[in-house]
Order: sequence, then structure tokens, then C-alpha cells
Amino acid sequence: MTNIKWNFIGLVAPLVIAAFSVPALIERLGEEKFGVLALCWAMIGYASVIDFGVGRAVTQKVSELKGGKEEKIIPSVVTAARKATGWLGIAGFCIILTISFFDIRGVIGVEDLSRIDLSFTIILLAIAMPVQALSATYRGLNEAYLNFREISLVRMFIGVVNFGGPLVISYFSTSISMMVMSLTLSRIICYFFYKNLSEKCLKNKCILPSGSERYSVKELISFGGWVTLSSVVNPFFLHASKFYLAGLISASSVTIFAIPFEVTIQLLVFATVVSTVAFPTVSAALAYSSESAVKIFKNWMFRLSVFLLFVCILWFFSAPLVMEIWLGDSFKTEFVLISRIIVVGVFFNGLATLVYAYVHAAGYPKWTAISHVFQFFIFISVLYPIVSSYGAVGAAVTWTLRVVLDFVLLYIMFIFLNRRK
Repeated sequence: MTNIKWNFIGLVAPLVIAAFSVPALIERLGEEKFGVLALCWAMIGYASVIDFGVGRAVTQKVSELKGGKEEKIIPSVVTAARKATGWLGIAGFCIILTISFFDIRGVIGVEDLSRIDLSFTIILLAIAMPVQALSATYRGLNEAYLNFREISLVRMFIGVVNFGGPLVISYFSTSISMMVMSLTLSRIICYFFYKNLSEKCLKNKCILPSGSERYSVKELISFGGWVTLSSVVNPFFLHASKFYLAGLISASSVTIFAIPFEVTIQLLVFATVVSTVAFPTVSAALAYSSESAVKIFKNWMFRLSVFLLFVCILWFFSAPLVMEIWLGDSFKTEFVLISRIIVVGVFFNGLATLVYAYVHAAGYPKWTAISHVFQFFIFISVLYPIVSSYGAVGAAVTWTLRVVLDFVLLYIMFIFLNRRK
């Protein structure tokens, strides 16, 4: 429970800071510049995909090896991961850097921003790519050793700088590149924190590289590649509805959908906290006893189900009052129905994150990736007609039905895995 507590603090702290910082940033920057800053946040966040799931592969492999006869292989696993994420990060850097040579202000619909400021912003984002990719290796190692207190402290630092940094800078300058510089510098600092924590962790466990063991980069990529496929498809499920609404209905319909959607899915933080801790714990348990792993999983599944059910029911009935107080004159009655549809999906999506962690811990990320690709084609085939006919409400229904399907498919995988064993 201590690990869950620290993980919860690390994930919730940035949300609290954002709640206070975002309104002030919108006021100081204006909607257009704030939109560019929001895109920068999204790019840096999405940069986690660039490690091709190697960080998660490190967590799975090290959890499996630690305490066993092959524990001495762990340093070579880290070395292989560092090489893989290093090259992937450099590739990401080159791709993003290329964009800086072009004037893309027209593409993103920005007028109140100089080309120099935008180009420098893109260069800073490019620098963040290899830093984020390499950090994934060391964060994955720390998660394997359940160092969630330290990880949470680093996350809290990132959260403070991510939203607080641009806010402080906005009192002196409205330059987007200056604000993004604070984001990039915070990632560089966190990289060294993660690296130092990892080295201390291995040293404390008396696991030092001997030079005789080798671990293949290919083995990490084969696991991480499937994780990446899921990581690329999942954001599409989150954001595609907004683009469909903008293209088929209007920009205002995006707002009607996005506000209740973005607020309601924050409830998933509770499931993310549990699944992040569950992944290395179950990975380690599976290395010794599948029965023990299943027992741990079912225990957490029951607790998460009860807690999520309570939270979702509470939000279902309190959403109208909470959103009306928070939004004031911007509140719309459509928000209530959409929020209530989404919260049903949040319940199933929260449970799905835990089953997803179990399937990955068992070493089958390929199954979840194939499932997500299958869902992708179903999703895009039904999204267009439903959104065309029912607008924002249709988008909410489509998202909820998709996550229910995802949970059903994942639980079938869980049952199948245990029958095989």
C-alpha cells in the first residue's frame, strides 16, 4: 500500500498544480499562444512512445530476474536498453529537428508567434526526445525494484515545472520557447535523477556488471515494440473523436465533448496508480508461481473494482453540481449526459488497465497490441456514422463501448493464460 500511496501522490500532484496554473496561463498568454503551449505539453508527453516500450520491457525483465539465479544479467539488460533508447531518441531528435527548418505557423493556425520563437521551440522539443527515451530505461529499472517513493518525487518535480515553470516565466515574457526551455531542462534534470537512482539501486543490491553476460537489444525491442504499437493506437482512441467532431460538426461541438471528457477521465488516475505498482509485482511473482501471481492480481482486482465503482457512482450523481460550480457561465446541460456516459467507460477502462498490466507481466504484449489494432478498425468504422448522427453524445457512446470491448477482450486473455498454465 505504501507504493500505491506514493504513486498516487506522484500522479495527482501535477493535476492539482495544473488546476491552478492553467486558468492563469490562458489569461496571460491568450487562447492562441496557450494552444501552442498545450501542443508542446502533448508532444513532450507523447515522446514517451519514442522508447518503443523498452522502459516497460526493462521493468518486466528485471522484475523477473531480480532475486533469482540470473540476477547478474540485470546490468547487461540495462546496457542493452540504454543503447536501444539512445538510438531511438536520436532518431526522434532528427525527425523533430527537421520540422524546425519549415514555417509551420499556417499549419497549426498561429499568427501571434514569430517564426524564430516557433523554430527555437521545436529545437528544444527535439532535444527532449533522446532525454525522454533514455529516462524510460532508468525509470523502468526503478519501477522493477518498486522505488515508487523516489519515482513519485521526480514526477512531482516534473509536475511543478511542467505547469509552474511556464506560469512563472509568463510574468516576465510570453515567449513560448522560453517556457518550453523550462520543460526541456526539467526533463534533463530528471534524467540524471533517474540514472543516479538506478546506479544506487544496483550498487545497494550488490549487482555490478561483470562484462561476461550479454543481453540482446532485439529481445527488449521484441517486447517493447508490441507495447509501442498499443501506445501509438491508444492516444488515437482518446483524441480521434475531437477531430471527427471538428470536421463533421463544428469546433464548438469539440468543446461540448472535450470538457466533460477530459475532466471525467481524470478518475482513471486511481487505476493507473494500482496498475503501475501491479506490473512489476506480478512480473516478479510469475517468475516463481503463477498461482501466487493470480492471487495477487485477483486481490487487487477486487479492491480496485469496489473503489472505482464507488468513485464512478459518486461522480455520476455529483458531476452536474461540480461542473456548474467550476465552469460557471460556461456550463452547458449537455456536459452532464456526456460525463455520465464517459464515467461508465472509465469504470471498465480502469479495470482494463490492471488486466493489461497482468498480460504484459506474463510476457504477452503481442496479444494486447493485436487486440488494439483490431479495435482500431472497428472504432474508425463506427465513429464516422455515429458522430455524424449524434454529435458529441455519439462520440461519448463510441468511446465507452470501445473501452468495454477492450476490457472484455483483455479478461478473455487473462482467463486463457491461466488455463494454459
